[in-house]
Amino acid sequence: MTHPINLFDPAVRRDPYPTYAALRDAPVQQVGPIGAWAVTRYADVQYVLRHPELFTSTAFEAILRPAWLPHSPVADSILAKDGPEHSKLRALVTKAFTPKSIAALGPRVTQLATEFAEAMRGRERLDFISAFATPFPASVIAEILGLDPALHQRFETWSDHITSITPLEPPQAFADAIRSTIAEMERYLCDVIAARRADPQDDIVTTLLHAEIDGDTLSDADILGMMFILLPAGFETTRHLLANAMLAFIERPSDYAALRSDPSLIPGFIEELLRHDTSVQSVVRVTTRAVEIGGTRIEAGAMVMMLIGASGRDPSEFEDPERFDLRREGTTSLAFGHGVHFCLGAALARLEARVGIEALIARFAGFELDATELQWNLSPTVRGPVRLPIRATGLLGSTSAPD
Repeated sequence: MTHPINLFDPAVRRDPYPTYAALRDAPVQQVGPIGAWAVTRYADVQYVLRHPELFTSTAFEAILRPAWLPHSPVADSILAKDGPEHSKLRALVTKAFTPKSIAALGPRVTQLATEFAEAMRGRERLDFISAFATPFPASVIAEILGLDPALHQRFETWSDHITSITPLEPPQAFADAIRSTIAEMERYLCDVIAARRADPQDDIVTTLLHAEIDGDTLSDADILGMMFILLPAGFETTRHLLANAMLAFIERPSDYAALRSDPSLIPGFIEELLRHDTSVQSVVRVTTRAVEIGGTRIEAGAMVMMLIGASGRDPSEFEDPERFDLRREGTTSLAFGHGVHFCLGAALARLEARVGIEALIARFAGFELDATELQWNLSPTVRGPVRLPIRATGLLGSTSAPD
């Protein structure tokens, strides 16, 4: 059976929100091309996320190891686990992302943001993705994971390819590129694991090597699977969050001026951006038994696609949801998930976005788009522009990096 709405259509990925609005008319319905059940209302998406016993994440193993990609270490990651196994693995990395740990990163994150923002000065035209949105969060996550920050351009390719894995086989050239990326990542990360085993450092790899679960240590394969998901998860979504912030500056220069005048508005701006145009557009689960969502019966073993992007513009949850309101109060989006799978890196992403915006508003009076049309990535999970050519419309005084 062919379903009329195809969420993988490049035109939909460029601007999914009109499609989401149409889907909310029948808030639980099957969509193409794989016949998944799309859930669009805030309350229903929240319900699915809150009940892993009914909607399991273990389905990710099959999704991330499709027939065209039989070897996929990311399918063995925490992303595809539920219950006690998920809880134990999550506990091993949680301490690296506690509020105290993230706060301790603040000075270094500020220093990196300052360096990349300063490097943008004097360049009238530039690609914001390669100049700031990629290298800044890539450098942060590289330090947390103990990876070489000089590889940030490789991180970008790796993340794009990992988040593009779906049950649908892509064109041959792209499928070959994804297989090549997995082999390259595996070689590099295995070398890192071996190096930390020989010479422990203050990073997550070393922590995982010395961790125990019920008296058992993690295997190199367990650690590899964790690294395969932590790298793109700690980088990809923040890259798109920063890019979406830049687009908001360009589309709504009055908001940018307001942030420059009153930087205390930045946290609220970030929350509104996460609601209105979130990086994470969808999350997939599979039903463990027959269930009913929003008055619709879904049989056991069915794929359920929670449209996070649609939930952020649900009129039953948010007043005038299509309007971007810099001063909107009480915004609680599902951009970082909900329940036991709530994003470990939420505090880090918010910190990077806040510090990154602070660095930009201190140096630039405004920005303009230097392109007639943007090219968007095609991942159904995360969304953002592939390139973002911009022009700075005025320079302000610089701020030196902290010692």
